[in-house]
Amino acid sequence: MNWGMTLFIIILSYAVSIGARLMIKLTFLKYDDIATAKKISGAEAARAVLDGRGLSYVSVERIRSELSESTFDSDSVAAVGMAAYQAGHVMQRADGYSLNSLTGVAGNVSAICSQFLVVVLFLGSLFSIEPLIRLGTVLFIVMAVFQAVMFISEADAGKRAIASLRQENILDDSELEGAQKVIRTASLVYAAALASLLASLVRMMTGANNK
Repeated sequence: MNWGMTLFIIILSYAVSIGARLMIKLTFLKYDDIATAKKISGAEAARAVLDGRGLSYVSVERIRSELSESTFDSDSVAAVGMAAYQAGHVMQRADGYSLNSLTGVAGNVSAICSQFLVVVLFLGSLFSIEPLIRLGTVLFIVMAVFQAVMFISEADAGKRAIASLRQENILDDSELEGAQKVIRTASLVYAAALASLLASLVRMMTGANNK
């Protein structure tokens, strides 16, 4: 692997990640300006979604990692969508969703692999050390597998959220369409990370085969 390929992989990874997060932010801001007709807050939406699934024993709290201050009290379409999305993760745990227990591990493993990957690629490219280049390929594959697990899990939580919003009649048709866009865009960061990893992996393998 040469320096050009290493630079390409690093730039691609960061560009895709930044682009995905920007799209999430813009989509949320768009629908955060649209209030729901029923004036239901994010907290109330989460409560209704959970109660509809028989999870009334689960409390809805103002926790930064789950519902931000603005989402908790806001009656916007975006807030309701994100609240339902978080409730979707609770549904997964309650239903014993098979991939749910792996998502935490997947996130930690991906984070560790990404830290080592930069060093491995740098040293492998700088000194043309073939074992390090092979290790980099293995790290890419491991990260891709775990990113796929995270994406599938997040997509499932989104489907549960959308179905519950429709079933509980929390939003009208136009509002539900907006909430769907917010929810689906929220899982985009995982899809983008997976696509970036796969593209980089193909690039690495193509470069290796061309030697």
